[in-house]
Amino acid sequence: MSANPRGNVVRAGALLAVASLALTACSSSSNSAAPSSSALGKDHAATTLSLWTAWAGDDAKSFQKMVDACTAQYPWMTVKVVQKPDGLGQATLAAVTAGNPPDSVEYRDAESLGQAATNNVLTPIDDYVARDGLNWGDFAPGAEKMATYDGKHYTLPYAFDVYGLYYNKDLLAQAGMTQPPQTLADFNTLNDKLTTKNADGSLKTVGFLPDYEGSYITLYGPLFGGKSYSPDGKTVIVTSTDGWEKALEWQKTFYDKYGADALKKFKAGFGEYDSARHPWLHGDVSSVFEGEWLARYPKVFGNGNPKNWGFAPMPGPNGIDTAAPFTGLSGNSFAIPHGAKHPEEAWALNKCLATNAAPLAAFNDSVANISSLKAAAALSTLVSDPAWKAMTDLSQSSGAVPPNSSPIGDPVGEAMGQLEEKYLAGKVPDLKAALATLQTQVQAQIDSQAGP
Repeated sequence: MSANPRGNVVRAGALLAVASLALTACSSSSNSAAPSSSALGKDHAATTLSLWTAWAGDDAKSFQKMVDACTAQYPWMTVKVVQKPDGLGQATLAAVTAGNPPDSVEYRDAESLGQAATNNVLTPIDDYVARDGLNWGDFAPGAEKMATYDGKHYTLPYAFDVYGLYYNKDLLAQAGMTQPPQTLADFNTLNDKLTTKNADGSLKTVGFLPDYEGSYITLYGPLFGGKSYSPDGKTVIVTSTDGWEKALEWQKTFYDKYGADALKKFKAGFGEYDSARHPWLHGDVSSVFEGEWLARYPKVFGNGNPKNWGFAPMPGPNGIDTAAPFTGLSGNSFAIPHGAKHPEEAWALNKCLATNAAPLAAFNDSVANISSLKAAAALSTLVSDPAWKAMTDLSQSSGAVPPNSSPIGDPVGEAMGQLEEKYLAGKVPDLKAALATLQTQVQAQIDSQAGP
């Protein structure tokens, strides 16, 4: 097991940061020439490929099994897997800039795809996809969204982080609720019934808390219909809808009810996120809006009873769209770095890793991730748990929204997180004006850093 017990190192918190890749050092030349039409059959010349991954520890051993299944399919292929559990994105950038990148890389920075694409850190794969007839319909609807920036495809997703509502069935029953919240108003009922206080009057438990380390405004904004950028990522459109405003206003109702100081003190009492003292496992809250990695925590940390928890779509301002429920979406992909020495062979490897259903399903089960390939998701042994089945079903929703991305990453996410903190603390007297200012400032940031 890696030091980080999440199935995917990237989680909601990472979505708030501006991408750490300083991509302006990269060449502006293109690396999207049409690939060779060679069939790469068994008689192909022996080739050693390098593959960089963030998986480490026991997870790396499971990852290697997936790689071995592909080298068995291509006997001429030898894959040297290099573990880079910390700073994989930065290492990839440095290697591309130095002209010595790996042949294949695991890409975990979906919110930075626009930055990587704009600066030619990754090779577009459209020519490969068209030549080999790769069918995006074989993947969950969100996969192609996550792989695309400004009309081009850059990655092959293999695992999803899917966000939804975790809830404790026993505690909801205490509140007289026979099903998880279906509307935003249901959270008021939940909190009215399950909020308790200590002898000194401080908060002891709360039914639902809309902001803490694992749940952020970058999830709530899209849930309420908030937009960040135009399709090409170059224009900030935060105020084009009232989604961000409504999301922040809904969050603030919790602060108005309990008081900013009381909730700040309550959150300060939480234990470490990656521990048995996670507030949902520990019972500080009875429901949370989080990603699928949390399902792994009871086994990892030895507490929490999977039999008394459930998972469901998070309701938005109009409840739950049963035909296309909302979920935030991020996850892991495979990509070919710009300047890779064996791009054709790397494509063969990446395609195998992302489409070889049985090994892919076994690996994702071992790290508690949702497979983006439909056939692999169907093979998961974890779906015997109704909550995990609900996660898998949600990952297939056409209402899945991938991370926002611009030519310089996601500066809206960082700025919105700062605004959220100030607004919930009662330090923003005019939210509309603050959002308009945010839009203007982030647009200037993109214009100055992205170049022509």
